[in-house]
Amino acid sequence: MVSGLQLETLMRKTSLLGAEAADVNEFRSLANDLVSRAVGWDFAVWSTVDPATFLFTSCNVLGIPAEPENERKFFDLEFAGDDVNLFTDLARNERPAESLHAATQGSPERSRRFRELMQPAGLGDELRAVFRDGDAAWGALVAGRSFGAKPFSESETAVVAKIGPVIAKGLRCCLLRAAAKAPHRLVDGPGMLLLAEDGRVLETTPEAERWMPLVGSSSDWQTAVRAVASRVRADACPVSLPLRTQSGQWIVLHGSSTASGSLAVIVEEARRNQLTMVISELYGLTPRERALLELVSQGRSTREISQVLKISPYTVQDHLKSVFDKLGVRSRRELVTLLFNGHYVERRRAGSTPGPYGWYLDD
Repeated sequence: MVSGLQLETLMRKTSLLGAEAADVNEFRSLANDLVSRAVGWDFAVWSTVDPATFLFTSCNVLGIPAEPENERKFFDLEFAGDDVNLFTDLARNERPAESLHAATQGSPERSRRFRELMQPAGLGDELRAVFRDGDAAWGALVAGRSFGAKPFSESETAVVAKIGPVIAKGLRCCLLRAAAKAPHRLVDGPGMLLLAEDGRVLETTPEAERWMPLVGSSSDWQTAVRAVASRVRADACPVSLPLRTQSGQWIVLHGSSTASGSLAVIVEEARRNQLTMVISELYGLTPRERALLELVSQGRSTREISQVLKISPYTVQDHLKSVFDKLGVRSRRELVTLLFNGHYVERRRAGSTPGPYGWYLDD
């Protein structure tokens, strides 16, 4: 049982990892060590996801060997959409974390995933979580216990749910830093400023410099940067500050401490996370079809898509048929499988770096 004080300490330590970790892989490994000590599991799979499609962009398997065949079965079962406790469902739940034991009311054999994948591998209960920052999902977790171990308790699930937004921010912070260090790999990528402990600006990238005159006077810019720096030092954790430019555009300043004691401020355009234009342009999708594609990959029903896009269910079906024809598939399952296998799997296996907007930096 984790007390309120222990949870607060755990959340603060996890928050600091987002600023201190060298990259997203180190962040996931360190976060796994922290959270698993509090909750307890035998193995875990930590993933980053594309917030537009909710397809996995990178994956760390900790505690068990990574086996390609089990991975293929895992995703086949996930895309089938006929199981309990699916990630697409968790992503929309008020509490985006649940154990298989609880989801099946103590009868995990009701789960096809348990029968076909987990039980033959000698696995017991699993705890799943989606890491959201606001409405956007940036990562997911599968934590498991061996067969015969006690199931995850309600209080253990609650701990993972409460720490989820902190982990999402940490993942996003690591992805932003990676993009800021390689601006040539991402159009309109984020910029970065490095500040000394006394607030002096030590280094500014060209990508950050282009935002300065758009904000207003130099004093306006300096005030905003100082405000972020002060918050980071006062709260001892990463902070974000939205800032409106003179043209009405919004940018966001993300501040965090570094291992050397200096402070990094990442500047990015505030933008909606959306399915990469690479996929949409490749298949010649219209803006409406692209929006529908995102919603289908998120596991939305025809009724939900109709409500989001404000069109009739019949129109949804017409657009869906057009998307099927353009991509050469016959069902939603085939559609999502095509997207994942054709555009995510090979990049993920090749170790491509996920970008801060869901797509990869290597394209």
